Amino acid sequence: MQNFSAAVSVPSAPRAESIDDILEALQALATYGAEYFSVTLCGLVDTLVSFTKQQLRRMTWQKVDLVLVVDWMNSVLESFRMELEQGTNDGSLIKLRCTVDDPDFRQILIHIQQRQIADLQEALAAAQSKRSPALPKPSLVTQSHDNGQRRQNRVVKGEHSIPADVYAALPVEDGKRLCLRFLSTAGCKANNGKQCLSFNRAHFVPAQLDPIVREFIGKRFGGLKPEHNSL
Repeated sequence: MQNFSAAVSVPSAPRAESIDDILEALQALATYGAEYFSVTLCGLVDTLVSFTKQQLRRMTWQKVDLVLVVDWMNSVLESFRMELEQGTNDGSLIKLRCTVDDPDFRQILIHIQQRQIADLQEALAAAQSKRSPALPKPSLVTQSHDNGQRRQNRVVKGEHSIPADVYAALPVEDGKRLCLRFLSTAGCKANNGKQCLSFNRAHFVPAQLDPIVREFIGKRFGGLKPEHNSL
């Protein structure tokens, strides 16, 4: 590529098929950064490379979860940019986020674990239903109660699980992802205050919402508040 005109569109980055694809991209960034980045930023990229080699490659990742890893790394680099922009420090401490104990990274692991548990429960229920003999249908009243209970359980469980593509598309401010309830008609449990009860969530109004996030809010929380319908 030799034409660096702003009119030339940048090709879309391919989706990672494995954690090694992410590692190769980081190593390419490190090579480029050695020529053009500051010493501090080079150190941050090198730390991401080491973290991927020593920690992430030892874990088992499904392809659908790799987008979450990439999004987390982008948030780390974005935190560095914000530190320099705000002038709070030189960004040298951002590399301390490159650990499995980082709150945002732990949220990814929790999300994956919850999905795996849900998949396992669904598989066990399907296997059990195949083995169990057919039972007489319960009375209308009992069946109605059971259906209501199942719906209630699904709602309670659903509040703690967000699909991977929706999670990756959530707007981020100050390193924290948007609280979906804050913009919704359902409202946040923090009574729409400035600070969310969840440490990893933030209350703010983004410039725009990804369509999949808007659709998810509509399905899960009854849609956006009237004042946010333009997002």
